[in-house]
Amino acid sequence: MLAFDRRMPSGEGSIMVMGADGSGAHALTGAAGVVDADPSWSPDGTRLVFERRGADGTARLFVMNADGSAPRRVTASDGPAETDPAWSPDGSLIAFSRAGAGGLASIAVVAPDGSGHRALTDGTRVDGAPAWSPDGRRIAFYRAPANGTGDIWSMAADGSSPVNLTDSPAIESLPAWTGGTAVASAAQG
Repeated sequence: MLAFDRRMPSGEGSIMVMGADGSGAHALTGAAGVVDADPSWSPDGTRLVFERRGADGTARLFVMNADGSAPRRVTASDGPAETDPAWSPDGSLIAFSRAGAGGLASIAVVAPDGSGHRALTDGTRVDGAPAWSPDGRRIAFYRAPANGTGDIWSMAADGSSPVNLTDSPAIESLPAWTGGTAVASAAQG
């Protein structure tokens, strides 16, 4: 089963699912004035986490069952945006990016039931796009100073031991793991 977001010309968006062969496409969400985007499956395939952006521009994270039932907000931030959700391999945590003042953002985690919310980075830079290592011990992410180029960093799952993996003049973003190694997509800046 594939999950994806669909944006309408009106600006509204919904979470869609379909079979791997393209069959059976249907919407799980959809409401006037709302953009639902960036779905991520739980490791066991029973739930999805996604971001819901309201008419006021704020984005919050929601978890729902795989059939679209029982959507519930799992973050309690009053900041402008919570984006980039990613399930931990064991399904116990969701890592995400939380926007702060001045265009800065931090990486935080929360349990799928909304408990245990905690920041992993300090919010003094732009941290985003968290990606769990296959063993769940590390999180790769994008990090940039305000108004600067970005690099791929990695940290322990508790936020300790951050390491800059790319340190180049290019803009690197959207890390993805395979076989325990971080792979970065680079865009020349």
